[in-house]
Amino acid sequence: MDLPKRWLEIWILALLLLTSVLRLATAEAQAPVAPGGLSLLVCDEVSPRTIALKLILLNPGRQFDTDGQARLEFGRPDAPGHPFESPAPGPRTVNLPVKCSEWAPDHVEVLSFGPFSLSEGVPTNLEVRGGLVGDAPTLLGTLTAGDRDSSLQFRRAFPAILPATKTHRVIVTAVCERTDARRFVVKLAYLNCGERFETDLSAFLHFELAPKGEDLDPAIALRLLPSSRRVNTSTWRPDELTVVQFGPFEIPRDAPEHVYLRAGLYDQFGTPERLDLAGSDDGTGRVLVGTFTHTPAGVLFQRNVVLPAG
Repeated sequence: MDLPKRWLEIWILALLLLTSVLRLATAEAQAPVAPGGLSLLVCDEVSPRTIALKLILLNPGRQFDTDGQARLEFGRPDAPGHPFESPAPGPRTVNLPVKCSEWAPDHVEVLSFGPFSLSEGVPTNLEVRGGLVGDAPTLLGTLTAGDRDSSLQFRRAFPAILPATKTHRVIVTAVCERTDARRFVVKLAYLNCGERFETDLSAFLHFELAPKGEDLDPAIALRLLPSSRRVNTSTWRPDELTVVQFGPFEIPRDAPEHVYLRAGLYDQFGTPERLDLAGSDDGTGRVLVGTFTHTPAGVLFQRNVVLPAG
């Protein structure tokens, strides 16, 4: 069963977001990027007891000389092995070939595993780990049985690398889609890493002509207007990913060489206080998510790392 294109796009946005965080984490630890890059697992329900899994691998810059294999491993935290049947008892691990030698530095690979069926009465609480063979397996999520019935429920695992000093465990990144040489649609991806909100907040987007401070007037004079859109944050799951679209916007020819894009969340119909999200580093409750730059080939957008160094 194929994952709908919209949901696949959303999870690729999640990978781009998490890759930015991973780059910071590895830089601060002065350790190389893991050979397999970043892995994320998507669960597609075929029936209440049957699932298909999609493993999304994102390469954050590594060059591979040879091809390899991707692997999923199933097992209980307290016991080896796994109880999957598809249709007969299968191996503890499932491998698929991957043409790593053809990967570009920012390549995204989507691999389909399954479907897998879980027999009635078989204990769940299964851990799913995986990645590229040869790397240490990453915990991708857990499978449990539903409270009201025996259907399978999948909970995704995210790397616990957000700084403890941040008030709200939400990270945001931006993807810009070009509609012509100077016009872009901006998509903000908000990833909730465990927060619960009692009210619906608003996503906002600001254009700035200076890398620091807050002065929207120069950008407004260039018709780059601030934008906001209400988000159903009160119903967010702990691992919710929400994509909010703005635009299109046109970067005018008389704009400075660099135009900075900042984003965040605020209580538009309440205080209206801005939330201190991961990466909001200038005292304004906003995150620098990217920069538009004039080049001979036109206007280019460069995404910023989510959590600035330091």
